[in-house]
Amino acid sequence: MPDYQTEIGLERVTEPAVKELKFRFRYFQELAGTIRLPEGFTASKVVLTIRATGKGKGKAEPVVQSFDWVATRS
Repeated sequence: MPDYQTEIGLERVTEPAVKELKFRFRYFQELAGTIRLPEGFTASKVVLTIRATGKGKGKAEPVVQSFDWVATRS
């Protein structure tokens, strides 16, 4: 596979397809699941973007954080 950068959205790597994960900032919450990458795809990092929604949240800036990819097998 050629060495280049690309993005794969959450809906393409989850079964059933999930476009976004629902969460709340009010209490600690752990989100868990399985990510399946396409054959031949090698990940180097994960970029999370969190956008607040709801009343009064329309002007809030998204929070973006990058993490190095660490693959594990279950």
